[in-house]
This record gives sequence, C-alpha cells and structure tokens, in this order.
Amino acid sequence: MATSTDGVLLAWGTEVGNIFIVNTDTGDQLAMWRAHWHAVESLTFSPDNTVLTSCGVEIRPSIPKEEYMLLTPE
Repeated sequence: MATSTDGVLLAWGTEVGNIFIVNTDTGDQLAMWRAHWHAVESLTFSPDNTVLTSCGVEIRPSIPKEEYMLLTPE
C-alpha cells in the first residue's frame, strides 16, 4: 500500500497483480489495471506524485516459447 506525499491518493495491489488507486477525500476509485502476473509486492509514489512504481514477483517455470506466446493475463 502507498499514499501520495500530499495524502490525496491511496494505491494498493492485489494477490493477482491488480493495482487500484483511490482518492482519499472522496473514496472514488480513480484507476485500476493489471500490472503483474502474480502478487504486487510493493508500491511507491514519486516525490512529486506523478509516477507510481510497483514491484511484483514474475516467476514462471521454464516453458517452450510456443506455449509462452499463448499465455494471456488471467
């Protein structure tokens, strides 16, 4: 979970790789997207609140390229 430096934005990640951003004043959801294949491990806003960075564990067992090209986000 991360908050912007001004406290207006709150971001968190889920076990399936989604990231949500809400406005803390209104509770309105501002954004949601699939950022990682697996759990979001950490989030942080830049000092000027213009960039949100995230980290996830993107480990998959070795599989043939033909199978890898068929993978789609769940």
